[in-house]
Amino acid sequence: MQTVSDLQEQPGINEDLQMRSGSDRIPMSPPSRKTTLLVVDDDREIRLGTRLRLHSAGYDTIEAKNGLDAVSLTLKYKPDAVLLDIQMPHMNGIDALKAIRQNKATASTPVIMLSASRKERSEALDHGARFFLTKPYQPINMIKTIGKALAEANTGSAVRTNLVDPVC
Repeated sequence: MQTVSDLQEQPGINEDLQMRSGSDRIPMSPPSRKTTLLVVDDDREIRLGTRLRLHSAGYDTIEAKNGLDAVSLTLKYKPDAVLLDIQMPHMNGIDALKAIRQNKATASTPVIMLSASRKERSEALDHGARFFLTKPYQPINMIKTIGKALAEANTGSAVRTNLVDPVC
């Protein structure tokens, strides 16, 4: 069974990648019944705050700090949804989104884009993001947006007019 420590030692995997569920030494395979979200942001504090909020809402998380790792982890673990920052080193969120959408195994994964820049909204949506949250956002709006994205993925429905939550 692979643990966080084992994953961190693998070449090509960022040392900050983590899967958290109350312990640093847990199995790396997401639980079969619990929803797992990939949180991608180059800011460690944002990842920490997001992880804590998501865990309190009952989600498991996997974390990455750049777009390259986001694509790799999406392919490897098939999270139920991805929260993806746009402005990051090594590969930005838009390029990561394109890579996720181009792979048949991950093309339908719900992606919620996060950015402090409202002008990136249309580009993110044009490249296949289903939702966009402008930073800073209210935690309740993040949780509601995740719920909408997961519900949409489960029903296979998509209504373009409901893609973007109000900016907080």
